[in-house]
Amino acid sequence: MPKASYAFNPENICITSLGRKSTGLVRITGFSDLVGNDTKTIESRKAALIDVAKRYFGDNAYDDSKANHWVGLRPVSADDIPIIGKSTKFDNLYWNTGHGARGVTFSLGSGKMLWNMMDNNKGKLIFITPDYQFLQLTIVPIDSANEPAIDYSRFSPDRFRM
Repeated sequence: MPKASYAFNPENICITSLGRKSTGLVRITGFSDLVGNDTKTIESRKAALIDVAKRYFGDNAYDDSKANHWVGLRPVSADDIPIIGKSTKFDNLYWNTGHGARGVTFSLGSGKMLWNMMDNNKGKLIFITPDYQFLQLTIVPIDSANEPAIDYSRFSPDRFRM
């Protein structure tokens, strides 16, 4: 199996090794379907993923008895543009959602955008962790002179009255 990450076109399927050492585990992913909250595996999608793995790495490279098939729900906005910014309904709520299948890809950029919108603490941000402990992060400013200007309004939660 692969020792690196691969993206296969035109199938639009990605395969990557999991773990720091050669565990033999891989992640095979692809497809975006509008299914509401249904997390059942679509057999034709599963078969297509397995087919790509076998085609590129050989029939013996895939063992379904060791596979863990699952479907991940990824919220996507109605206009396919992430929703990033301050809520129009609640003063203490910020949104960073609706990225669809591109959530991991966009995470650093959208996180930076959200930080820029929230930075009224001058470099300090307070989080409450799941066990209700307070965590204070000090953000070291990065020279933003070379960053492109971004019109944040296109990401505004206001377009959905959020």
